[in-house]
Amino acid sequence: MIDLFCNRENLPMCNLTFDIVERIYDDSAKCWNLSFRADGELYGIVGFGATIPASGWRAQSDTAEGVTFHTYWNRLILHSSGHESDMLLEVLVECYGYFACRDDESSIFYKIYQEIGQWFFVDAIDCVCVGIQADPARIAEEPQHLKIFFTDGTEDDRYAEIFLDIDLPNGMAGLNEKDTTYRPNLVHWLATRARRLHPMH
Repeated sequence: MIDLFCNRENLPMCNLTFDIVERIYDDSAKCWNLSFRADGELYGIVGFGATIPASGWRAQSDTAEGVTFHTYWNRLILHSSGHESDMLLEVLVECYGYFACRDDESSIFYKIYQEIGQWFFVDAIDCVCVGIQADPARIAEEPQHLKIFFTDGTEDDRYAEIFLDIDLPNGMAGLNEKDTTYRPNLVHWLATRARRLHPMH
């Protein structure tokens, strides 16, 4: 099984690598149900799942300085794989620096912990995503670079983004940071029980 931290050369970014251990195409729902898993070293086996549409992606093209940039918009669902996902959340909060400041009441991680009580991965979270320079409808044929948005549209919605890279033909995936400043907000969303996030316009 792949080492979760095999992509260490990108430090200080926390980029995590997974095997795709299950891929099921739901023909009635026109979506892929994928399971990701990796060796989290001291944390044991960690993982999570995702449901990704195989159709309905809204194409958009923007041209700047003679270069056309293609994006494809839709929604996806991230979901828990049980204990493996709870351990993944433990990995994230440690990588993000929570344990170094867990007794600091001014720390955002301290405040999040007081809200949720324990570190449990979200049961399911439905959020907006965008495929960048590749159509996710072709996920079975070519690698995909997806950016996921976490927001509920409120004034204090703890906005965050993260990349999900999926190479289905080679059975690999990556959960990669967009910006380290999103860390506290990302933990907030992944440790909060199921909700549907606000649509992006």
